Amino acid sequence: MLNFMQKNKKVLAFASVALLILTLCLSISPSIVSAASAFNQTQASSYNSQSGVQLESSSEGGQNVAFIDNGDYIVFNNVDFGSGANSIDVRVASNNSGGTIEVRLDSLNGTLAGTVAVPATGGWQSWQTKSGSISGATGVHTVYLKFTGGTGNLFNLLWFKFSASAAGSGGDVVGKLYAGYQGWFNAAGDGSPNGGWVHWSKNSSAPSANGNVNFELYPDIREYSKLYQTSLANLGNGSPAKLFSSYDQETVNKHFEWMQTYNIDGAALQRFGADESDTPNNWKSNRDSVAVKVKNAAESYNRKFYVMYDITGMNASNWVQAVKHDWTTNVVNNMHLPSSSAYASRMAKWLSASGVLASRIGRVLQQRRPI
Repeated sequence: MLNFMQKNKKVLAFASVALLILTLCLSISPSIVSAASAFNQTQASSYNSQSGVQLESSSEGGQNVAFIDNGDYIVFNNVDFGSGANSIDVRVASNNSGGTIEVRLDSLNGTLAGTVAVPATGGWQSWQTKSGSISGATGVHTVYLKFTGGTGNLFNLLWFKFSASAAGSGGDVVGKLYAGYQGWFNAAGDGSPNGGWVHWSKNSSAPSANGNVNFELYPDIREYSKLYQTSLANLGNGSPAKLFSSYDQETVNKHFEWMQTYNIDGAALQRFGADESDTPNNWKSNRDSVAVKVKNAAESYNRKFYVMYDITGMNASNWVQAVKHDWTTNVVNNMHLPSSSAYASRMAKWLSASGVLASRIGRVLQQRRPI
């Protein structure tokens, strides 16, 4: 019996030592350490190591990396790019002339996967989201964000986020988040051919307290750079009651910047109505101008967009032909929207067959019997 117990003690002692060795190996083996996804939004302040930078409180919450000079850098260990990334978004602010963020893999002077140009934003806490292309980043890497530029403090960095390559992801639309986009608000003085307060008021005159207001909630206008004075009283904080116009490129840019910031993949641009005639009219000119501005903003902020038609109120006898004509003549041949790098290409293929689909829908509608 004594020999049996002694043997068991030896076995238990050996097992304990083996378990301790295994635990130590697991704790120090770099291959076992779990990697963080490159496609999650990562706070810049969560770096593993750095050179030359400091942290400060951010107006958008948390802390941002600040006091960045030429040659400074921050490092993130074990970043998993999976099968590959094709772009990076960064949240930056600069009261100086800005600079450049270099994305380096595995060392300070390692493979240059991409760069992002950081402009002056008007203040150290005036945040903008900027994008850059990424290539050659697959699998797990140590990521160096290296900062370059002129003299003095360059910019602040709040967060960054990589985006996955489109290959094998189900296309530009499936599994993605899109926002419906009307772009139909006009203001007097915005240069639009509509020449009035379209959709803001009931009669196109300036919104006022006389009951012509055509909206229920006042929009948050703090981030808009271009606004137009209404006939309403000052807001509760004493600032003048101004509103934006969808005709301004600055407005469309701001909306797509928000999509980028809040991880909305793109916009479904609603095209209200269509014409078989090519005779110019104010609403058509306004509609086409906004469509081109959506294209510009989508390209600038690395978002996608596609055209969708609203046929409400169109003539049941010819809406099919009108949509087909508008798509071919205006969307494809005049504005070249599907040729844009930002156009949702899978949708373009679907819409190229819209003649067949629209004809089938038209026949179904024409065959409907009243209930």
